Amino acid sequence: MTNNDTTRKQANQLSKPGFWIRLVAFIFDVIFIYWFVRCVEWGLRSAGFYIPRELSFCLVFAAYSVVLITANGHTVGKAACGLAVKSVGSVGISLKQTMQREILCKPLSGLCLGIGFLWVGLSRRKCAWHDRITKTSVVRTSLPRRWPQYVMLAVCIIAAISAGRKALWAMHVYGDIRAVAVSSNARPPYLERDSLSLRDVSSLTSNDKSQLKDWLDSHGLEPVDYMVQTSADHQVTIVGEVHGKKEYLDLLNAAIPRLYHEAGVRCIALEVCLARDNELLNRLVTNPQFDRELAIEIARHMNWRMWGRKEYWDVFETVWRVNQTIPEGKTPLCVIGLSPPVDMPSVMLVAGAGDGKVKPPLWERLRIFRVLDDLIVELKRDELMARVIEREIIEKNARAVVWVGLNHAFTSYKQPIIREGSIFRAWGRMGWILHQRNGDQVFEISLHDNFFLSGIGGFFETLAYEGDIDPVGFSLIDSPFADLRDGRVDEYAVQPGLRFADKAQGYLFIKPNRELRECTWLRGYVSKDMFVRNKPFYRAWAKAIGRNITNAQQADVALETVMNSR
Repeated sequence: MTNNDTTRKQANQLSKPGFWIRLVAFIFDVIFIYWFVRCVEWGLRSAGFYIPRELSFCLVFAAYSVVLITANGHTVGKAACGLAVKSVGSVGISLKQTMQREILCKPLSGLCLGIGFLWVGLSRRKCAWHDRITKTSVVRTSLPRRWPQYVMLAVCIIAAISAGRKALWAMHVYGDIRAVAVSSNARPPYLERDSLSLRDVSSLTSNDKSQLKDWLDSHGLEPVDYMVQTSADHQVTIVGEVHGKKEYLDLLNAAIPRLYHEAGVRCIALEVCLARDNELLNRLVTNPQFDRELAIEIARHMNWRMWGRKEYWDVFETVWRVNQTIPEGKTPLCVIGLSPPVDMPSVMLVAGAGDGKVKPPLWERLRIFRVLDDLIVELKRDELMARVIEREIIEKNARAVVWVGLNHAFTSYKQPIIREGSIFRAWGRMGWILHQRNGDQVFEISLHDNFFLSGIGGFFETLAYEGDIDPVGFSLIDSPFADLRDGRVDEYAVQPGLRFADKAQGYLFIKPNRELRECTWLRGYVSKDMFVRNKPFYRAWAKAIGRNITNAQQADVALETVMNSR
């Protein structure tokens, strides 16, 4: 090769940097500014000030790019990769061009599915859309050196792993979730059932209702008695609750001592607690002295950051008191958290909440990137909770009561998504997965609720008001309630073989819905640090009830009002 050929090749290398080297330079700049903003955020948060992270990142990144490119022709990332930006036909680049390129046109390249950036690799001129629009180009200032690129590539890989830390954490802690996910694909038997054997509640006569009431009087048990009996007969008893109802949590707290001493239950598993807090929970309920501060701290970890419902956290002290009565050497009662960590305030700030009444600031919707970090965890939530139960309870041959929202509890029913009168998808939740994998070791009790159990729940409401029904618990299989259905409700209408006993194995009725009270608010639940971290979240909820809040105490009072008005 002649000297002229070598010179020409070097000139081409200098003038046409490709897609990958430009991408590495960009990622390096992103990481550099991201951690700068995070450090500023941490410093301000420790002083009690909140800044919107994503908006701050966008503003700082834009200012950083404009100032450095105008002054030097390159950012830190571009300089490390031997790249520079110049105006076509001149050496430097003007402030106006830089602002157009970095603030107006570069977002355009990204918004079009990133095609504007990919165009660097697709075009001969190696120009992105924002280069062509602003008549600028990226050139090499020197031949590429390999070691800075390798260093930056390593940094980028580490950053990518860090960004997906929750997904990696879930895989590490809960193991291979693909095995349990297969169980959610099984076909429910009620899809093949002949509907002629079932009876609609709309056809029941007064005499039928009277007979059902008489059956309950003779076969039903007091709620605590039923929970104890059922838990003694099954390794895992899942109780599906309506969130936030005081009577249901009072029931659990009243039942716990008997569950331990009479049913052999050695574990209370709670959806409201995080699985990663299980070591803290074990320390809390086995310590010689009850650590109330630790209990509140664990309560504050709850994903929604607004679960100041006292009766849930009373469970900790109830379990601790049981353990104080146990002779030395006997297995203590434990509390296990089930939930994976999800940033629910960010989810709400992106998607909205409160039936459209909670309207966060527009810039907080940039938290979509945090939500994406949680996406795989939230999509696999039921599988992850099922895996915790298998690993911490079933595989250890322990007996447990699992307290979760009713949607997660169904063992014999796949929740349908109904569109235009047909099933779009049937969703096997946590209870379904566990029952498919472990059979009759797993049993489910549904707490009465008219919303989730549709027309059947309404039937119990009618019984309560017409017949003065007492609090009762009973198993549905072989009961006269088993084959009832309500064809007026969509899920029954599109699934003619569906019956009441498919939606619940056991049923527990305490009061009609409108007589159930909200849980007591735990005063002081919102700490100063929680308020600073989640200020727009709390302010959006407060604004929905016509209040303006500026500190943790005001947020605490506002949330009490919000939760008690549900």
